[in-house]
Amino acid sequence: MASDQSDIRALEEALAAIGADARRLLEGLTAERGVWRAEPDSWSVAQCLDHLATSNRVYLRAMEPAAEDAICGRPGTCAGPRSGRAVSIRRDLHESR
Repeated sequence: MASDQSDIRALEEALAAIGADARRLLEGLTAERGVWRAEPDSWSVAQCLDHLATSNRVYLRAMEPAAEDAICGRPGTCAGPRSGRAVSIRRDLHESR
């Protein structure tokens, strides 16, 4: 269980770093530039980010029961002081929708 929790902690840190990197990369990007496409059949920055967000939602939703199990003992049982990380995972999942 300690290994599972350290894996989850590492995943949370990696996701936070990716979010920070994405925000830095997008600083100063105008809406007009965000939807611009180099070619008619290429993707804009906005479309790429939407694709990544959609994919992440699918994977996070699939991983949530395993994360709850690792943190709380079994899926759907998180309550009390051990539930902080599972609640954080759930909040991040719902905010990315």
